[in-house]
Amino acid sequence: MPDGQQWLQNHRETDLWDGPDATADWRGKLPQWSIVRQDAPQQGERIRVHYFGSRTLDEGDAWLTVDDVGPVDEPANLPPEDPGWASPPGAGGRWLMNFQETELWEGPTGETNKVGPLPQWSIFAQLARQTGPRIPVYYYGTRGLRARVGWVSADHLGPIHEPPQLPPAEPDLSPAEPGLLGTPRIIQSPSQNHGGRRMRTVGCVMHSTRGNSSTVEGEFRATLNWFGNPGSQVSAHIVIAADGTIAEVVDPSNVAWHAGFHNDSYLGIELVQPRLGDMITDAQYRSAAWWLKRMSERFGFVLNEGNLPEHRQTAQGVQVGKTDIGQPYSVARLKAFLDQG
Repeated sequence: MPDGQQWLQNHRETDLWDGPDATADWRGKLPQWSIVRQDAPQQGERIRVHYFGSRTLDEGDAWLTVDDVGPVDEPANLPPEDPGWASPPGAGGRWLMNFQETELWEGPTGETNKVGPLPQWSIFAQLARQTGPRIPVYYYGTRGLRARVGWVSADHLGPIHEPPQLPPAEPDLSPAEPGLLGTPRIIQSPSQNHGGRRMRTVGCVMHSTRGNSSTVEGEFRATLNWFGNPGSQVSAHIVIAADGTIAEVVDPSNVAWHAGFHNDSYLGIELVQPRLGDMITDAQYRSAAWWLKRMSERFGFVLNEGNLPEHRQTAQGVQVGKTDIGQPYSVARLKAFLDQG
């Protein structure tokens, strides 16, 4: 082989990167026993290699961590055999969750077959970065669908932290009550920023967070921290994360500080949306509908468009120049979920 070249094999899962340092973009995950060709001397903690491609990763040059590989003889066949995912991916890497029911597909395009439906809040190991409408993932399986590699629509997915256990827990599909929407995940994040009891409730003002965080998870945490700060003098009754998690901030019977002079008669929901135009997920619509159904029964208001204004549509919002929620929020989409069950 030319100088600087040798054959390498990874003795554990490893990642491919676009460059030799921490600023490089992630390309994808290699299963154990993949064979690559080293084409340049080691640079820092990484080596530049040529990878010959697989079902989930295109052929090309990339970088990987030197501690994950060792030298091997030249393979008998080129391209080398793809070891595939003989065992599920372990800890580390990138993790995704679907914010609405979706499908697992056998390939990256619409011409491939469906494997089966996936429940909302399923967890996946991401196998490569997105290059089309779907992302290659490893699905850890449920009682009805075996573990396997597949593809999921990128529009239905968002990043999450590594799950606390592997394989990840299967989503709880049991309904809260017959005929009603399934119960969202609910956490407590109480705030002191509220007034006394509300004397009447005529509806709910719909807000979005607009904190400009780089991730939806960071936006969710930052919003809860801000509402928990007594100096901010702001709050809402609940905050709904991109994955549909509801954070309960102020008791629904009390006045939250979210819409000025409307606070005495309106509940307040904050939908995590870091920037104008960022997606409002179906999981958020679903959780908002689940909560609003219960509030309408508790306080006796009708769930119609007039009683569920966006902040920008309220008199106080117009007065102070509010723009939330704006596009791409759709009250018709919310109503579709309200009409379920």
